[in-house]
Amino acid sequence: MVDRRLKSFLLAAASLFALPFQSSAAPAEYRVHGKLLATAGKPVGGAIVTATALPDTGEAFDLRFGNLELPEVGRAASGLDGRFELVLPAEGFYRIVIHPEAFLLVEQRVLIPSTEPVVLPLAPLRPARRLRLAVEGPDGKKLAGARIRVEGPGGGVLDTGAWQAFAITGEAGVAELEVPADSSLKAFAVAPGLAAGELRIGAGAGQATLRLSAGSPQPVEVVDAGRRPLPGITVFPADARLPIGITGKDGKAVVRVAPEQKSFLFADAGGREGLALLRPLPGDPPGSPPRLRIELAEPRPVRGQVVDKATRQAVEGAWVFAGMGSGTSAARCGRGGYFELSRPREGVPMVGAIKAGYRQGGAHYGETADAVEI
Repeated sequence: MVDRRLKSFLLAAASLFALPFQSSAAPAEYRVHGKLLATAGKPVGGAIVTATALPDTGEAFDLRFGNLELPEVGRAASGLDGRFELVLPAEGFYRIVIHPEAFLLVEQRVLIPSTEPVVLPLAPLRPARRLRLAVEGPDGKKLAGARIRVEGPGGGVLDTGAWQAFAITGEAGVAELEVPADSSLKAFAVAPGLAAGELRIGAGAGQATLRLSAGSPQPVEVVDAGRRPLPGITVFPADARLPIGITGKDGKAVVRVAPEQKSFLFADAGGREGLALLRPLPGDPPGSPPRLRIELAEPRPVRGQVVDKATRQAVEGAWVFAGMGSGTSAARCGRGGYFELSRPREGVPMVGAIKAGYRQGGAHYGETADAVEI
C-alpha cells in the first residue's frame, strides 16, 4: 500500500521523471486559478489570495513565525462564483495563501512554470472559528510575546499530519487564531524563563487560558561527533515543538522544564537535528540526576543532477525543491544540471524539478541517500 503522505506528494508532483514537453518558450506571465467551495459545494466569494516569492538559495527556511521577510508579488480576490485568477510575474517558487472569511486559511507552494494548469485549492474549504488564547504565568499575569502552537485533526488531500497554526501573544497576552470550527484542539505555549505548557481545548470553544509553570532549571549540552561543543542549537520539548532555549559558545544552555517533560528535540538552521531523553547518562554514578546531552551529526544535504529522461543529457536552470512541511528548500540547477539542497526537517523525502519545456519530475531520495537523479 502506498504511504498516504507519499501518495499526496505524487499527486502534487504530477509525474516521476522529466519528459520533453511541446512548448517552444516560457510564457511572459503565469497564472494560478481556482474555485473556492465550502464543504457543501457553495461558492465562497470575497476571499483574498496572495502570492509571495520563496528563496532559491538551497537553504531550508521556516515560515511558522513570520521571521522570513517575503515580498508579495501577486494578489487577487474570489468572485461571487468563488473563482479567482492570480497572475505571477516570472518563473520561480511561490507560496500561495488563500484567506477566506469564516474558513481556515489555505497554503500551498507552487513551482512556476507548470506544464499543467495550477488549480487551487485541492479540497473544499474547512469552516473555521476564532479562538482567543491567553497565556499567563504562574502568578496569573498575562504574558506578552509568548509563542503558541495549536494543533488539531488534519483535513484535505495534501495533509501530511495534524492541522496546526502558530501565533505570538500581543501586549495584552492574548493571541487570536482561526482554528477548525468543529474540532477539539491541543495548545502549547512557551515564554522566556518558564516551562512549556499544554492545554486541551474542547470543540466549539471560543476562548481559553493556558497557564505556564516555573518548572525547574535543566542543564543542556550539545556536541558534534567529535565531542566538540555546538553553539546555536535550539532546544524544543518534543510535544510542544516550540523553542525554549539555544546553546551558547560552549554548547551549553539551561532551560526550564516541567516534571512531565522527558523528551526533547534539538535542531539548527543547517538541518542537524536529534532527539534526547532526560535521564541519567551512561557512566554516571548510581543515583545521579537525569541530564540532557546529545550528539548531533553533520547535516547531509540532498545532492543530485537533473537530466532529460529521453536523452539523459543534463538540464541546466531547472528549479528543484524538497519538503512540504514547515521547512522547505528550493534552488536552481547550475552548470551540468547539478543541485544541492538542505535536507528539510519535515515532509515526504522527495525532490521535485521543473523547467519550461519539460514535464515536472521528481524522485525519492530516501532516508540515507545523498544523491538523487531526476
